[in-house]
Amino acid sequence: MLLYFLLKTGTVSIKYILEKAPKKFVIDGEPVFSPKLFLEQLAYTGDILDKESALDTLIGKKIGSDEIDRYLARKASEAVKAQLLKRRGPRP
Repeated sequence: MLLYFLLKTGTVSIKYILEKAPKKFVIDGEPVFSPKLFLEQLAYTGDILDKESALDTLIGKKIGSDEIDRYLARKASEAVKAQLLKRRGPRP
């Protein structure tokens, strides 16, 4: 839920996370951050218990958990598409 808030307010972007996290999460010189796993986890919120209560505590206003689920899934999908376009390069 915190990540929703940070993304929604523009405090951080998925692009920023995907660029910086592999440099931050390193064990014995090896990056342990998986962009693919991060994006999969971003789109899945089914295991978060009592989402509504967490939201009220975090933001202090009522936002439906369905809205958050859709927003995070959309952001993950956009990031995947951007990564694919980046790998393919510009099209003629």
